[in-house]
Amino acid sequence: MSAGNDQLESLTWQQVPGAPDAAIYPLIRKIDTISSNSYLIATPDAILLIDPGGLSGQVEQLSRVIGECRAEKDRPLFVFLTHAHIDHFLGVQSIPAFAHPEAAVFAVQQGGACALECGDVNVTQADRFMHLSSR
Repeated sequence: MSAGNDQLESLTWQQVPGAPDAAIYPLIRKIDTISSNSYLIATPDAILLIDPGGLSGQVEQLSRVIGECRAEKDRPLFVFLTHAHIDHFLGVQSIPAFAHPEAAVFAVQQGGACALECGDVNVTQADRFMHLSSR
């Protein structure tokens, strides 16, 4: 991927412009209620996962690629939630690799973390998910 107006290509490792030791693996899909675009960034020292998504298949794909990265070189995984809506994190709950505290470090902004901890349905959109799952 060159700098400029080029689009990221989904499901393909690409060089990060200006960061010669970093590559990005985007999982770009049509957005719906419980999925989001997700991005893996691999550097020599860490793997970053941004918005793992809400679909189990999406997280399974990302988990597989993370496993490949760790097999190449074991390094810590940092999972960033850009906000606390359910479409950005629901899938990680169903993947055993994320169930262990040492598997990944999760980061979300303070307001989102408080909303998740307190179960604030207005911020987390949990009420939307409950309506979908009851259909």
